[in-house]
Amino acid sequence: MSETEQLMTIQDVAEYLKVSRATLYSWRCKNENTGPTKGPRSIKLGRHVRYRRSDVDVWLQEKEETDVGSVETIETV
Repeated sequence: MSETEQLMTIQDVAEYLKVSRATLYSWRCKNENTGPTKGPRSIKLGRHVRYRRSDVDVWLQEKEETDVGSVETIETV
């Protein structure tokens, strides 16, 4: 598995993005309940949540492209 396809835990992604685990859980719940993406795409493996590193990087790139010149618009917990 290449580094970009590495599966990351909630803690890994929280550290990578410098946000709390609670923020990631909140973004994930908003993804499931409201449809529009609030955070990176996640994968449910049984009781575990994982993120592909490539999905996190794509999400960051999309945020950079849509938020250029604006104040941070993603709410954190």
